[in-house]
Amino acid sequence: MANKKVIIVRNSESLPTDINGGRLWRTGLLAKHLSLKNYDLTWVCSSFDHYNGLNRSSVGEFEELPELRKSLVLLKTPGYSKNSSPLRFIDHLVFAVKLFFFLRKHKDVGVIFCSYPTPDSSITCLLISKLYDIPLILDIRDMWPDVFIEKASGIKKHLMQLGFSLYYFMRNICFRYADALFAVNSNFLDWARTIGKRTSNMDRVHYIPFEKPSLSLTDRNEASRLFSSRFFKNKDINIAFGGTVGYMFNFKPLAKALKRLKGQYNVNVFICGKGACLEQTKELFSEHKGVIFTNLINSKVLFALYEKVDILFAPYEMLDNFDGHLPNKFMEYCASEKPILTSLNGEARALLKDYGAGYCYDNETDILNALDDFFENPKLTETMGKGASAIYEKLFHSHKILHEMESDILNIMKSEK
Repeated sequence: MANKKVIIVRNSESLPTDINGGRLWRTGLLAKHLSLKNYDLTWVCSSFDHYNGLNRSSVGEFEELPELRKSLVLLKTPGYSKNSSPLRFIDHLVFAVKLFFFLRKHKDVGVIFCSYPTPDSSITCLLISKLYDIPLILDIRDMWPDVFIEKASGIKKHLMQLGFSLYYFMRNICFRYADALFAVNSNFLDWARTIGKRTSNMDRVHYIPFEKPSLSLTDRNEASRLFSSRFFKNKDINIAFGGTVGYMFNFKPLAKALKRLKGQYNVNVFICGKGACLEQTKELFSEHKGVIFTNLINSKVLFALYEKVDILFAPYEMLDNFDGHLPNKFMEYCASEKPILTSLNGEARALLKDYGAGYCYDNETDILNALDDFFENPKLTETMGKGASAIYEKLFHSHKILHEMESDILNIMKSEK
């Protein structure tokens, strides 16, 4: 019988007790699943709440998941105020150093499951893995540090590549010598396997799971309050976006499309979140009164708002990191049973087409054409919403994905005995 002691590591993780209704993400859902299956689990995260930009002084009880809370270990790190700040790299280094000493004291485990990025925590887990003969699974979440410098050019790009040379070295070593790689899509897995020159048959693609939240009457009432805070007409088309308003999203095509509306109908847009690009995004829509910025709101209220609008918007930048990627937002939107309007390519585009679950766009004209379709056929929201729901149930339901991940983890633990 395989040793069912599992250590899960992710530096930046959302917790249910975080402000604004934090929820469990991929590694948190896996930790919850293994905890409920009675694994001897240790879940290691940073004390710094990356998404709200503050250090957790303490973590309360997980009301519905007391056993999962007992498995959680927070390593104290200094935190940072900006995602691109040097302090962020110091924070990650501190986490990796503390992680090394923690893992040395807990080396009697069946497997270490570590999210990549960061390279710092990944190389630490690899070192412990080789020192104590513990199988290591790296879970590829991002094409890092490539995505960090992709938009740079010329001498700036060369200087950034030089500055990240140590991170490239750590990444390459980790991808080469980890016992198995999991990835959230086939593009990421191919990228990592190519870098690591891998031949292992243990590497797998596991999509990002999403667990539908249980909404209370209070959550729904708060969403209704947000929705009714503006006077909406029956023929209005209502759109919502939820997430970090950062450099990975491009709202310019939507702004151009709204300027080209001929007045047949109104379009209202909820932009729910905050981030480095919030102020310039507000400026972008300064002439359009139908754009409502809610700032960061409770995740359950946000999901309840999704259920009230007509279309959900995912305006990703055209970067290699998103080419073929199915990010968290795609699964979340599908689960809300609403049509998706997105710039994503690859598998996302194919799924929306195959299931009739939304539209993909390359420019503002594509957005206008999609809006015209929704105006001319009000039933599209319902029919496309059913398509989105079918995608979620078939591919992204947390129960399905987590059981598949557990099965592969067990196989790796047994093969390394």
